[in-house]
Amino acid sequence: MTTMVCWNRVAEYAKWRHIFGSHAKAHHEAGLKLIQLWRTVDHPFGVHDIEEARAFVNAPGSAEIAKDASVLGGAISFLEDLA
Repeated sequence: MTTMVCWNRVAEYAKWRHIFGSHAKAHHEAGLKLIQLWRTVDHPFGVHDIEEARAFVNAPGSAEIAKDASVLGGAISFLEDLA
């Protein structure tokens, strides 16, 4: 199955969530199924220690290792499951 990942930057989460939820029928009719809903967080969820995780991904040499692994680009975000 193909998965579509959609990132939205919103000013008011509650307003966005209400309108997003009101389009459930349209999503279904378009052949879309919500699998996960996340939002960026500043505190740990699913990570033992968020500061330790941040230190790991920002450690000296990480960029070189990623380059050696053929990573072309990307971003790391800490996400909270909202579904």
